[in-house]
Amino acid sequence: MPTTTPWGKLDRNHPDAATAPRLSLIAHSIDVAAVVAGLLALPLWRSRLDALAGRPLTPIDLDRLTVLAYFHDVGKAGAGFYSQGLPAAVREDWFRRHRASPNQRGHTRIVAPLVGTNPDYRPHRDALGLEALLD
Repeated sequence: MPTTTPWGKLDRNHPDAATAPRLSLIAHSIDVAAVVAGLLALPLWRSRLDALAGRPLTPIDLDRLTVLAYFHDVGKAGAGFYSQGLPAAVREDWFRRHRASPNQRGHTRIVAPLVGTNPDYRPHRDALGLEALLD
């Protein structure tokens, strides 16, 4: 996989992060969504989720849960997270060029504003269709 491709999983046991085997972010997201779809089809999972929802989940509900599972790691597309797969010697320059910082290496805090109410992030929420998903 080219090192410019966003990745979802990286072999952390590999001695060199820059050449470590990786799974693309898209492939990882598809894998997770497929597993969630499979789990949602199991009678025990469905009955428990129906009970939690207080009603039987519809096929549309199940599709939406699968889509949300697909997007669960969207923050891994950020420059801070991506830096973890770069050689340590180039990371500092990477942060500077992408206006990122080492404290952005995670993949959840960077997307947290998307589920908030701050009006500054409304265009981002709109671009992802989050309001429709939440409805």
